[in-house]
Amino acid sequence: MEPLLNLNPFDAKESLIQQTVAQIARDFGMFGMEINFPEPMEMAYPQVFNQVQLYLNAMLASDNNRLASLLYHIDIPESAIMEAWNQHPEISHSSILSELIIFREFKKVIYRNHYRDQKNPDQITT
Repeated sequence: MEPLLNLNPFDAKESLIQQTVAQIARDFGMFGMEINFPEPMEMAYPQVFNQVQLYLNAMLASDNNRLASLLYHIDIPESAIMEAWNQHPEISHSSILSELIIFREFKKVIYRNHYRDQKNPDQITT
């Protein structure tokens, strides 16, 4: 699938990939869903995307309340979801949600690293 947001979040340093997958795993884990770390790392995006999409397909079919709670927890606004669905009616809802989730989790990692580096400018991160 071609990224909707013109940013493949996993075109990044391996540490950012690992942090992003860990953040996704942590957030999904809070709702009883397990996200496994991809192997090899070059396949991170499609493997994580597929795992996330499987859970979303199930929730879209039968557990909208759990899905809404997950999206709220991850901090994906309903307006962003509706906009993406309207702009890309040819793409499944679960695919769009998967990409929005991965992108949002990646942004969390970037922001966290940026602000941590601002607090500790002498500390070098990888």
